[in-house]
Amino acid sequence: MLIIIAIMIMGIVFSKPLNGEHWGGFISHIALVVILSVCLLLYPRYVTHAFRIIIMTVGAVYFYTLFILYPDTEIYFNHMYYCMIIILN
Repeated sequence: MLIIIAIMIMGIVFSKPLNGEHWGGFISHIALVVILSVCLLLYPRYVTHAFRIIIMTVGAVYFYTLFILYPDTEIYFNHMYYCMIIILN
């Protein structure tokens, strides 16, 4: 779990807003990483159905936000995650 959180934080550190125009998206990226990290760290203590739904919803929003903020990523990579998120829901 800590590896996943570290990868998400590295994504924030190494990414930069395009031309300084997308600060709202960058801040939402940071907020989603913080929310998802806290949820993943608290999950072993509070194993409830509602908490699982929160984690799945925040995770789906996180991936969709990444695809909207960074459209230059590989097309096949995006489609693979779109299909995975739909299957998980």
